[in-house]
Amino acid sequence: MSTPRAQNPSVLGTPSAIYSTRQNSPTTPQSRSHDYMERNRREDPIPPASKKPTPILRLSNCKTTTSQNSIQIGEVLEFQCDAEFLHNSTPTQAKLIFDLHSNYNSDGKAIKECIYDAFAGYLDLNKKTQMVTISGILPSPPSRPSDNTPVTYTLCSRHKEAESNVCSNEFTVKIIHRKKSQNKVFDRQVKITIDGEALIVGARYVLCEDGKILKKGKLDSNSSFSYKSKNDSEYSVYMVHAGNILNAKQRQSEPFYDLPDEASIILQLERQKVCYECFAMGGEPISRLDPNNNMIDPTPTGEYTVEMLTPHLSPGKYLHSMIRWGEETQIVNNIFQVKRNNRWIPGIKIHPDLTADYVQNAYDDLYRDAKIPRNSREIPKRWILNDFGPIAAYLFKDEDGDSVRDKNEKREQEMLHTTPIDELRKAHGLDVTLGYSHGCIHVEPSAMIELISGKAIRTADQKTPTSAILKPGVTVQTHSYDEMIPSYTLQKTAKPPFSIHFFPQADTILVYGS
Repeated sequence: MSTPRAQNPSVLGTPSAIYSTRQNSPTTPQSRSHDYMERNRREDPIPPASKKPTPILRLSNCKTTTSQNSIQIGEVLEFQCDAEFLHNSTPTQAKLIFDLHSNYNSDGKAIKECIYDAFAGYLDLNKKTQMVTISGILPSPPSRPSDNTPVTYTLCSRHKEAESNVCSNEFTVKIIHRKKSQNKVFDRQVKITIDGEALIVGARYVLCEDGKILKKGKLDSNSSFSYKSKNDSEYSVYMVHAGNILNAKQRQSEPFYDLPDEASIILQLERQKVCYECFAMGGEPISRLDPNNNMIDPTPTGEYTVEMLTPHLSPGKYLHSMIRWGEETQIVNNIFQVKRNNRWIPGIKIHPDLTADYVQNAYDDLYRDAKIPRNSREIPKRWILNDFGPIAAYLFKDEDGDSVRDKNEKREQEMLHTTPIDELRKAHGLDVTLGYSHGCIHVEPSAMIELISGKAIRTADQKTPTSAILKPGVTVQTHSYDEMIPSYTLQKTAKPPFSIHFFPQADTILVYGS
């Protein structure tokens, strides 16, 4: 945490300076070259969605353990499912979802329905083979068949990383609706924090009423949500990615936490180990225009999921980012060229401004802003001007909780990445001085390598590096600018699952692990 901080990132010589000079006339060989990024920052085309991951989980032998004679609507149903981790891998998500399918006849017509996410179980990520045992209240089909109607049920277990779903044998129940007493409705407020300090604004929750999902949502700016309770119903809450809720009385954590019958409820998530820390910077706290009339925005508060890690390419917008970091380049006969598909193509075919003079001036600017002497006009053999560094982590809001970006889930404009100035200073063995971004999260180059490789964190034996921290499916929680970083002790031994927390007020990333 000793890396120097930039005091005035808008001044030439700091990382933001590479983006900060606006051109009011056509580009000339003598002009500054770095005004292209913010002109079109919000218009970057979206690459295609990532593919589904390779299955690493096998589910089998899903069955009810409650005897047929004891199964009744509104009563507890117990069942189990076998799980096996494949390819020496560990799932990124512990939650195992159970859908409840029902089938009955009404006036000669077959009525088939499904209650999705009817129940949930949780894998022990430390066990390669295991039996997951679940219990919950058996609900009536959504269409509410009349009393004495026989209904056939089937339970199906699923997980986003499983080879396939697995279903139980059918079991039949005769519908008997119990008459409830008249309900009174009460307003309830629930606040959820980490150790009573860190807010988790935007974190997703699931609220259940009598064992069925009542409400899904995200924690508001106070890390809270509200609901209306009935006097003869029971309620529980589950945090989708943020971790288990701590039972203060029993001093143990629970995935589904039974809510007390109180008007104001304050809950704490189980404190995980802080196993990694690094310097990082987001946008400025208050939106403003930079000297070139480009908008500088705060990094948005909320819970996000990593979609993919990839060299960023802007096919038609950001000039320096129209070439991937590391692509081969050369200048021959005063023509700037890029090697693609084993062929050298002129830079002006990518964009008319990518001339030899422009590229040489761009490298002059980069070295001058990084405060590194440039003794030759010869350009590097590989492109190092892409504004998003060698690799960028794309983020999205995972609305359905499957950790995979679907077509209806928008990729965020903000991402985690390094910058050309910081990469160049690191390559020359100099201190890295981060500056404010225009909304993304800027990370030190050495920290980016450690987050992707997992080499900074060890297993308990202190010998084996853990799996990658920054990878698809991992949660990234961006905290608010007025939130202080929680007190913590750094423990560099941990195991997955990991979650990444960015505290812009402290210019710090903390990684929580188990």
